[in-house]
Amino acid sequence: MYIGLGTVKGESGKAENVRARKVLMLDFDKKDYPELKTAQDFTALVKTKIPELFIHMVIDSGRGYHLYVSINRCVDIKRVAAANKALAEITGADEKATLQTQLARIPTSFNLKDKDNRKPVNIIVNALEQSPTTFKAYHLQKIEGIIERIMRNEKNLENASPLPSKKYEGTSSYYCCECMICQGVDEGERNFALGRITKYLQHAKGYTLENALKTIQEWNRKCRPPKSPIVVESDFRSYWDGNYMLLGCNLSDAKDQAILNRYCNKYECNSVFEETENSQLNQIIQRICKLGKSIQSQTCG
Repeated sequence: MYIGLGTVKGESGKAENVRARKVLMLDFDKKDYPELKTAQDFTALVKTKIPELFIHMVIDSGRGYHLYVSINRCVDIKRVAAANKALAEITGADEKATLQTQLARIPTSFNLKDKDNRKPVNIIVNALEQSPTTFKAYHLQKIEGIIERIMRNEKNLENASPLPSKKYEGTSSYYCCECMICQGVDEGERNFALGRITKYLQHAKGYTLENALKTIQEWNRKCRPPKSPIVVESDFRSYWDGNYMLLGCNLSDAKDQAILNRYCNKYECNSVFEETENSQLNQIIQRICKLGKSIQSQTCG
């Protein structure tokens, strides 16, 4: 037994008989994402693609998860289905499950695809039941605006040529961060660099979110290869809002420390380092290097 996502005005559930829809559904099959284990993993996946999208309901379908987004009642079924398909394309959900006549499994029933191992269909999250006084559906136009922005950003990335990497030769308070911003980083270093640069722009430089995001997207185009701007923006916002301590010089993770060391230059950095047995020597060498540069600059001038 199944239920249609839309009401119908005839005896059959054919497309021409569908009357109205109040939900969009994203259908994820567990076998397509073996690395994801829980409903929270799948909602987090959607958030990496569309950070601002609120999921109103999550249902365990037995072999996957159905994520529902509530919209105001709409009788333009083709328009609803088009928006649903676009969301599926962006998030990696099953695009075949975006039909005008789409059916869904009923909670408390059983998924009988595997007759020898029937699986219950259960509600995991229900925002309407949990917060009925604050529950708010989307206007479909709002969803379409989000989709249009994401598609435009993706198109801009495809059309934008990579920015050239430039060797950083300056002196700054956070030499490593300025070096990564100037040069870009390689695959395997991008997530670490993104977190560190974000916190550098936020706390050390005092950037606004908008200016920091612009800098981050330009930096991403220097990386080898660049990441999706949607993913970069999502990760950036997570780092920006999170209480992360990412600007230290001595890191507990050996892999992160190795990455940092590739962009570090203690003698051109104005940051205060943690005390070590060689800290005084390092500071003396640092001053000598800076003095030498100053003398050279004055002589050349």
